[in-house]
Amino acid sequence: MAEEKDTQKSQGWLKRFIIKLVELNDTPKQIALGAAIGTFVSITPTPGLQTVIAVTLAGIFRGNLIAAAAMCWVSNPLTAVPICYINYIIGAFILRLDKMLSLSDIEKIFTPESTGIIAEFFECIKKIAEVFISAFIPMCIGSLFFGAALGVLVYFVTLKIVLKYRALRDAHKDKKEHKQTQESEQSPQIAQEKKQNGSLPQNIAQTEKKESTGAESPPTNTSNEKDETSKTSRRTEKG
Repeated sequence: MAEEKDTQKSQGWLKRFIIKLVELNDTPKQIALGAAIGTFVSITPTPGLQTVIAVTLAGIFRGNLIAAAAMCWVSNPLTAVPICYINYIIGAFILRLDKMLSLSDIEKIFTPESTGIIAEFFECIKKIAEVFISAFIPMCIGSLFFGAALGVLVYFVTLKIVLKYRALRDAHKDKKEHKQTQESEQSPQIAQEKKQNGSLPQNIAQTEKKESTGAESPPTNTSNEKDETSKTSRRTEKG
């Protein structure tokens, strides 16, 4: 369970990092170029100066500065040793060195022959310096080739991701705007239909009221007519 949670956290962090990278306010090519420069510099053996170098190169070549600085974290305490060793192997192969450092040589650094804490410490520092000096030039040369290859790969991968993400985002935005436009066009028609449907019962009620009023109109004065007729008949008899 703990490993699954760690995996989900790492995946979530990576996803958020990619989304922030592709949403930078810059062109896709400049974002990809900045990411490629940052990756290239992170492979070089320049710890402590990688961010400064990457941002400077990105400014010169008009790459995105934030992408360049962010991709410098390719080299971190977990990946620094493997990257340096790969650089050394590539550089030693290019220089065709007769003797290459192996993992056993690196282990000897941490197994000093001297006794005593102080003596062991200084002996360890001395061996590290000797190994670093002997491996620094091959490491630098190897980092140029390894960093360049990795930088080119990161450029095209980042460019493709940014273009695809923005195309999907624009399509979703256009679809949403089209839907809103349709709803705004339909809303007056719906309101008019509702108004007509609402006025229909009123018209029916008014018509029924008029009909009921006409049906309940007061009767004619037949009693008055009867009185006048009786009076006229009486006068005729007297005459």
